[in-house]
Amino acid sequence: MDAQSWRIGSCATVPEVTYILEQHTREATMLRGLLVELSPHERSTLLCIANGDDRSGTHNPADVKRLQLLALIEDEGPFIHMTALGKQRVEWLGSR
Repeated sequence: MDAQSWRIGSCATVPEVTYILEQHTREATMLRGLLVELSPHERSTLLCIANGDDRSGTHNPADVKRLQLLALIEDEGPFIHMTALGKQRVEWLGSR
């Protein structure tokens, strides 16, 4: 087998590489969402949303954006929703 055919045959396709990178990014975000330190304001915002204050536009935009980047919440139009990861983080905060 020459070097050219080995390289072609051993390379992953673009969709496979994209999937692997997306999976890695999701896993890294989830881990970060559970472990990263939240500011007191971010923690308060997360707890308010978890307790039903889910109207978009009523919370500090910077806190909402950071919580979204950590995959703890989703801001979908008029309402903010907790993600499964966000619910897990709230449970963890309650047990501390």
